Amino acid sequence: MTDKLPIVTEIIGEASTGKTHTSLLFSNPALADLTLRGKSKINIQRLYPEDWKDRYFRIKSYNDLKVAIKKAREDKRATFIIETGSDLRLLLGEAHLENIQKRSSGREALGTYEWKQVNKWFHEMVEYLVETHQMNFVITAEMKDQWKNKTRTGVRARDGYPKTNFYCDLRLYLKIEKESTGDDPVVVVKKRVAMIAKNGLVDSTSPEWVSKIILPRDNDPKELKTFRLIMELTQLPEDMWVM
Repeated sequence: MTDKLPIVTEIIGEASTGKTHTSLLFSNPALADLTLRGKSKINIQRLYPEDWKDRYFRIKSYNDLKVAIKKAREDKRATFIIETGSDLRLLLGEAHLENIQKRSSGREALGTYEWKQVNKWFHEMVEYLVETHQMNFVITAEMKDQWKNKTRTGVRARDGYPKTNFYCDLRLYLKIEKESTGDDPVVVVKKRVAMIAKNGLVDSTSPEWVSKIILPRDNDPKELKTFRLIMELTQLPEDMWVM
C-alpha cells in the first residue's frame, strides 16, 4: 500500500480573487472561519448546500479551533482549511496573552520572545493535522498595503501567518486576469489564475516546473477538477494524494 502524502498549501490573493472558493475545492474539506464577520460562510453554503453545517466552523477562540480540528478528524475530512493566516496569528496571540494575564494582570501585549509559544502552537497544529492524521492543510492569506517610515510605499504585501513558508509545499498567488475579444461589442473575459510562488516538491530548474496555471470555472467540488490541477503541480502519483 502506497503511503499518502498530505499537502500544505497557502493560497494568497487580494479580496475577491477566489481564495476561499479555491480552498473549498480541495478534497473533502472542513473550514475554520476566523474572519471578523464570518464572511466565509456564504462560500461553503454555495458549494456544499447539503452538509455545509457539518463542514463549517465559526472560530472565536483557540478552544473553538481545537474543537473544530477534533471534529474534522472524527468526520474523516481530507482537508482542513484556515481562513485566514493573519486572523490565526491574532487569535493565538490573544490566547497566549490571556494565559499570561491570569498570572500578571497588568500585561497588555506579548513580548517578542513570548511569540515563541504562539509559533509552537502553530507547529503543533500543523503536525497534528498533517503528520498524525494525514490531512491536507490549506491556509489563506490576504494582501495589505506596505508601509515605510509611516508612509505607504504603493506596494501590496502578503498578510498571512509569518511562519507559513517554512511549512508549505505549495504557495499559490491568485489573481484575476482580463482578456478583451471582439470589436463591437467588446467582450471582456475574466480568468482566475494561480501564480506558483513556491513548489517545494519539484526542482525549480526542472522542465516539470510550472509557474502559472489557469483555474477552471469550478462550482462542483465532487468532480475535484481544481484539486487535481493543483495536485498535478506536485508531480506526485495520484495514489499518494489524500482524497
